[in-house]
Amino acid sequence: MHYQRWYRHGDPLALVRAPETGGIYEITGPEGCIYIGSSDNVRRRWKAHKARLRRRDHHNRLLQASWDEHGEAAFTFALLEEIADPAQLIPAEQRHLDTAKEAGRAVFNLTSDIRSPARGLVHTPGARLKMSDAAKAACLKPDNLAGKRRRVQGDRNPGSKLDESTVRGICDRLLAGAHPAELAAEVGVSESAVYQIRRGQIWTHVVTPELAAAMKAVRQNGWAKREVTDEHRARFAAVGRANRGSAPSAARREQISQQSRGAGNPKAKLTEEQVAAIRRLLAAGARNKDLAGQFGVHPNTISKIKSGVIWPHVTT
Repeated sequence: MHYQRWYRHGDPLALVRAPETGGIYEITGPEGCIYIGSSDNVRRRWKAHKARLRRRDHHNRLLQASWDEHGEAAFTFALLEEIADPAQLIPAEQRHLDTAKEAGRAVFNLTSDIRSPARGLVHTPGARLKMSDAAKAACLKPDNLAGKRRRVQGDRNPGSKLDESTVRGICDRLLAGAHPAELAAEVGVSESAVYQIRRGQIWTHVVTPELAAAMKAVRQNGWAKREVTDEHRARFAAVGRANRGSAPSAARREQISQQSRGAGNPKAKLTEEQVAAIRRLLAAGARNKDLAGQFGVHPNTISKIKSGVIWPHVTT
């Protein structure tokens, strides 16, 4: 076979003649640092390298950085071995790369394993951030989220300790006034899991929003069936001593006010609709005593509603 040599003419990197066959090539940069690669068409591959390096978008960041710093004239290209069989390119490239490293030569190649380019490759912080953003974006797509939810929903979840019939039974017991701690001990799950069912955060294909709202509307007394031990009393006393003399912040007072306002107060005997009706009747001239008997509250409560001391957020 006629052997075609590489040589320079005019432009120091312009290859006038090059083999159209495959082989192993070497790009040599400043201070003898090399890049070893393979291709089934070496001439075309070298042209592609130059084009990407000139555009400053080469896949090898080390080679690109050196090219940008020292310029195109500082690099040379050479054919190390001509190979006609494409199946032999990867083993030959690995052999040349291993030989160069064993000889102590500095290389631009980012990986040591040609067959698995990502093995041992250390990505830059920017590349890691891009890959992380892409993975998160793919995971957060509605179709992907729905598919993942279906795959681990209910009985299909290998870590689930409950089944749909048990969850429905828990919901029925919660509607009847049972406490989550009692149910958790019966079915062998954590109290937090029962509370999540009560709030409709898990088993959502069983616990509908309407069912969750109905369960949350049922008030449970957590200490009704619990025995208050001396340990409990000591803990309560310690908390009382720690909080003695301290006052909640303005933000905390506002939060407490919002949580206990109106129908949100567990001791409330009226609803917002009833208070609005009371205000309308008062405006029409009804007496406090008559309204108290009609709505089942103390006359002082009607007086406070009239003066705006309580239920100030309800208007007619």
